[in-house]
Amino acid sequence: MKKMMMLLGVLLLSTSCLTIDGHLKVSESFMVKKKGGFLNLKLKDQQVDPALYSASLKVKSDKNYTLELSGGSL
Repeated sequence: MKKMMMLLGVLLLSTSCLTIDGHLKVSESFMVKKKGGFLNLKLKDQQVDPALYSASLKVKSDKNYTLELSGGSL
């Protein structure tokens, strides 16, 4: 049992960054806040227009994630 818990702990630590790839269909435009500026300290508003995007979501922790959108087309 102890070996199984240690193995589970090693697996969780080695897979702490989860990446999901796919497509995102946006039907209405919306605003998002994007980090930018010197040392990523400022937040900029950016509009996402309706389209079909190629998306990549990287989850690093409960509060830290990155969504990358590319190739907007209908």
